[in-house]
Amino acid sequence: MANARKNSAQRESFRHTVLGMYYYRARYYVQRGVIMNERIYIYDGTFEGLLTCVYHHYYTAPAAGICLVENFQPSFLYAHQTVETDEEKAARVYDAISSKI
Repeated sequence: MANARKNSAQRESFRHTVLGMYYYRARYYVQRGVIMNERIYIYDGTFEGLLTCVYHHYYTAPAAGICLVENFQPSFLYAHQTVETDEEKAARVYDAISSKI
């Protein structure tokens, strides 16, 4: 039981780290006037889904944001893409971030 709580706390901490890294990168581009791809990735709310969106951001096409499916509000300003959770892509991102931290 203690391991499950520790694992949950580690995952939550890791999730905040990933979201923070994404936020600062987007802020960097906005401050310098770089035009980003006007796309929002939508994920299902799982940790693996979030990491799959990060994978798509770095390896497919950059996005202006990542949003939970239940919090998403369509906009005329941004295209949106629903990203299906992929365990292999999520594991690749998790391993890459773990090795760099």
